[in-house]
Amino acid sequence: MTLNTNNLQINDKVTFENPTKSPLTTSFLTANTNNTFLQGEVVFLGSVSFASGDDWVGIRLTGDSVGHGTSDGTVQGVQYFDQCDANNGVFVRKQTVRPRAMNRLDELRMKKEMEELSLKREFSRHSNSNYSVATSSNDDEASVSSFVSGGSTRSRLEEIRRRRLATTTTRPMTSPAGGYSGLPPKHITGTSNKGNDTINTDDVPIAQSLLSPPSMNNNAKKFGNMNEQIQTTLITLTEQMQNKIKILSAQMKSKEEENVVLQLSLQNVTVLALSNYHPIVIEGMACDDTRDPVDVAQIIHSQLLEHFERAPVAKPKLIIITGEPNDEGKGIAAITPLVANMLEVSRGLVYLNTDIDENHYQNADWDNVVIDVSFGQMRDILEAEGTMEELEEEVDNQILDMNQKRLLKNEQPCSSCFRKHALLQEVTKAACKHICGDLTVAHTQPKSEICELSLTNFYKVGEKLGIVGEDQIVSYVPTAEQFRATGGESNSHPQFATKKSQLNGTKKENRYGTVVLR
Repeated sequence: MTLNTNNLQINDKVTFENPTKSPLTTSFLTANTNNTFLQGEVVFLGSVSFASGDDWVGIRLTGDSVGHGTSDGTVQGVQYFDQCDANNGVFVRKQTVRPRAMNRLDELRMKKEMEELSLKREFSRHSNSNYSVATSSNDDEASVSSFVSGGSTRSRLEEIRRRRLATTTTRPMTSPAGGYSGLPPKHITGTSNKGNDTINTDDVPIAQSLLSPPSMNNNAKKFGNMNEQIQTTLITLTEQMQNKIKILSAQMKSKEEENVVLQLSLQNVTVLALSNYHPIVIEGMACDDTRDPVDVAQIIHSQLLEHFERAPVAKPKLIIITGEPNDEGKGIAAITPLVANMLEVSRGLVYLNTDIDENHYQNADWDNVVIDVSFGQMRDILEAEGTMEELEEEVDNQILDMNQKRLLKNEQPCSSCFRKHALLQEVTKAACKHICGDLTVAHTQPKSEICELSLTNFYKVGEKLGIVGEDQIVSYVPTAEQFRATGGESNSHPQFATKKSQLNGTKKENRYGTVVLR
């Protein structure tokens, strides 16, 4: 259910249709995202330098809409709001924005974001722990390197002996076990020292200790153990992360299924709200109607009052519109809001989905609209009822008949948009009657004067299929004074075009339809 509001404030939570064109560039947000609507928080209200008007609203996107904006709050060098990431801000007209209350779907999304944040923090904590272990191992390695480079102190005698061993030139010999000893013969046989170029066998342990320090072996072993521990820790953490990812993926899938159910529930709530009303559909010419809409609205208003006096309804009345923009202030788009004000009732909007007409929703007249339902929802209801196929077939047959008549008059066939608006008109009436159980249809001109090649003429589809009965139609039959007020000649009014019957209340046929003489 969409509520009309003109009192937006900073920090209001709002929702709006994903626009298709930007006031800044030729392309606006990319439409779906399967997302038809975007949501965010109001952070700017007023006029802007890049476009005319003072009804601009700056919005910082939130939730699933994050990243689908066009700016970071700065446009053409002018900053309108801050604390906004790139492609997370958007500017739209005030009339396209609707307040958004926190619902179950929003609560689930917020819970999901908190779970993701918690997982990121835990992963960061494990990463820091691994870094500490790695740093410790690097320190051990550095200490081993320091030892090998000669960090321990040696006496001068040991240094002299090491140099003499290194400079002794003796052919290699095998040890008693048959292995290479790496030392001079005198070291092996144990003979006494008789020259300056020999070393006593007592020096062998010193040389061996210099060639293979025990502390070096111990550190290398310790370093290897630490590597094994690190590898084991990494494997354990990896397994834990994989398990958590699997659990989170299952939870996300479950949340997505819940979101689908909630979206269907929201649609059902809108349809349920509509069922509480008695729908009134007013059909007539668009902007090519040159009559004063106030005069026409007054006539329809008086005739609707007479109709409901004869056939009262228990439910509150609701004027149903199909998204005609009231840009030029005339025709059906100007008449319906006037009738609603005269009857002191609200209006309900049935709009085309963006995959059918991307501009229909945002260009609609939202004044005094309390309920909005998509064409797709209405179509699904008729498909479930089993009447949609028959209705489409009858609309296509009438378009075929119209095109044949246009061909005889050397006119172009009906445009591609003709069919979608004809279906919108007839599906709206059929679905409203199915949802609400009853329906009233009013015309802005006599049936006999409705052009056979116009969109209004599709009212015959509803009559032929029994969607709308004669007792549910309020014909446009003004009095002589009303007829003259709307630009007609009094001589052509039914009151003068048909002789009065001698019996009061006799029904007579004329070019304006059925008239009851009084």
